Amino acid sequence: MRKPCALAPANVLEALSADPDVANPAFPYISRVRITVPCFTETVKSGVAGNTATPTALLERLARDPDCAVRRKVATNKNVPAGILQALQNDAEPAVKTSAMMTLQAPRARP
Repeated sequence: MRKPCALAPANVLEALSADPDVANPAFPYISRVRITVPCFTETVKSGVAGNTATPTALLERLARDPDCAVRRKVATNKNVPAGILQALQNDAEPAVKTSAMMTLQAPRARP
């Protein structure tokens, strides 16, 4: 079996991960494997975390990522559920806390 990384070049995953206008093939691909697989660079994880089309289950996983830059991207995602933002307000990293508080205070679209 091929490594998950061999299925798409990193630069393609990076570009797709941040594009909410694409029917994003990276989401089901990334959610089927561990998001911490080394080929999923910080750039890919950050792109997915900040993408407004990212599914809630994947945002929940990314909100617990060891990289604070990825957690901060989750905290700035305008479509992240309030529960995830509330949890991120308790993050050890001040930038993540601040981003979560600011996103919670911003006007939110109603479904």
